[in-house]
Amino acid sequence: MPQSSGPTSVRLGLRPQTFSGGAKENVNFWIVQLESLFNVAKVPEESRFTHTMFALQGDAQTFVVYLLKRMEVGKEVMTWDLFKKVLTARYNRQGIQSDLLRQELETMGYEGVRRMVEYITAFREIENQIYEMEFDDRLHIFVHPLPTDCTMFIRTMPGIATKDMEVVYQAARSWAHILLTSQPTSHSSRSAAPTLYKARKVKSSKTRRG
Repeated sequence: MPQSSGPTSVRLGLRPQTFSGGAKENVNFWIVQLESLFNVAKVPEESRFTHTMFALQGDAQTFVVYLLKRMEVGKEVMTWDLFKKVLTARYNRQGIQSDLLRQELETMGYEGVRRMVEYITAFREIENQIYEMEFDDRLHIFVHPLPTDCTMFIRTMPGIATKDMEVVYQAARSWAHILLTSQPTSHSSRSAAPTLYKARKVKSSKTRRG
């Protein structure tokens, strides 16, 4: 899972995610997030590339350092706009990334009503990075591992016609809340294990439990 860049957070008072150029990382999504943070922090455009260097890791960091050395020889200067163009040109693998992210969504396990919030959070984190995907597909994948009564509760919500995944997430949270508050205190979910929910490490072979 992406980490937050320490030095940049000190400079900005914010914590942008790092970027390493991995196959599952969405460079366009990352740049949009960065620009939003910079706008909030009122970071001038001429300083944005310098701050961004602290958020680079792995292959992306190696690539940019190599590029800077080549530009230094030609006495060229890296600007924010140029940086966005070269990074996008190298790491924009939208089709491949979308397929990989979709596979993650399809293999994500639902671990019981007591972990509904974690399931929603992990699903949303990946789902938000897939731009070209119909609402019906998103909904189908989201409800697939859920109990039948939860699925019906979500699909019959009045707001579902808006085709907004946030409506879906809210409906799932509401269903979980209703179920938990109606259960005796002694009754616990079969999946109430103490370990933290790790969305990206869930295996497709994991037994789905409702």
